[in-house]
Amino acid sequence: MGQQPSYDDFLRAKAAIAPRFGGMQVDEATLNRSTRKPEAAEDRMKTIEQLTASETTWYSSNDTEVWHGGPYATREEAEDGAKAEEHEWIMRATKFPIRVSEFFSQGCFFEAAEESLYDQSNDEGDPILDFTPAINLDLQSRVQAAIDEWQVAHQLSPMPWRFSGSDEPEIAAWAKAKEGGAA
Repeated sequence: MGQQPSYDDFLRAKAAIAPRFGGMQVDEATLNRSTRKPEAAEDRMKTIEQLTASETTWYSSNDTEVWHGGPYATREEAEDGAKAEEHEWIMRATKFPIRVSEFFSQGCFFEAAEESLYDQSNDEGDPILDFTPAINLDLQSRVQAAIDEWQVAHQLSPMPWRFSGSDEPEIAAWAKAKEGGAA
C-alpha cells in the first residue's frame, strides 16, 4: 500500500493544474506552511497479533459458573465492583479474541464447492476441483492471510463468552468482612 500524499502535496498539485482550469488562488504561505502531519491510520491500527492477544482481567459474580461483573483492569476495581453489585466472588481470567482466519478450512470449502458443482460433473460424480495437496495448502494459507488482512482493516477483535483460563474464584473482601472473616 502506497503512502498517502500530504495536504501540502495536494495544495501544490492543485496550484500546478489551476491554470488549466480557470485559475485558483493559492498563496506562497499556504503552499509552504509547516503543519504537523496527521498520524496515518496505518500507524494507529493494531496488527492481527495485537487484535488477538490474550486479555487477562478480573470479574465478579454471585455464581462461580457465570461471571456478570467486569471485566475490571485490576483486583481493586474488581473488589469495588463486587461490593457495588453485591457480588460475593471475584476471579482473574483470560480470554483470547478470535482470529477469524483459523476457522477457514480449504477441505470444507472444496467439499461445499463440489456439492454445488454436482450437476456439472460426469456420470460417476468425479470431483472437478481435484487439486494436489500443495495447491490446496496454498489456498488455505492465502485465504487465511486475506481473512487476517480483512480483520486488521476493520480492527475486529471478537471476544468469546467463555474464558480460556482462570485462577480459582476467591471470596470478595466485602463478603469476607460481612461473614466476619479477615478481608
